Amino acid sequence: IQHLQSLTQLNLGFVEGIDDECLLYVGRLRSLRELRLFNCSRITDAGVARLSGLKCLQVLDLESCPRISAEGFAPLAALRE
Repeated sequence: IQHLQSLTQLNLGFVEGIDDECLLYVGRLRSLRELRLFNCSRITDAGVARLSGLKCLQVLDLESCPRISAEGFAPLAALRE
């Protein structure tokens, strides 16, 4: 993942293997502007928190991720500032 630092868009929707551990690495892609994780049923609130350092993020698609609660979005609130 260290070779993808200039990546601005990433679509991992419907990828069954995506989980909280994977988001640890995705959270290191500081140039990401668009991240699509729809229908990734293994992502939880803890995984979402790992995305809180993505300051350039403008689009985040977490549609149909049933293990993410409303409280799971709290760590992302600072991204709007």
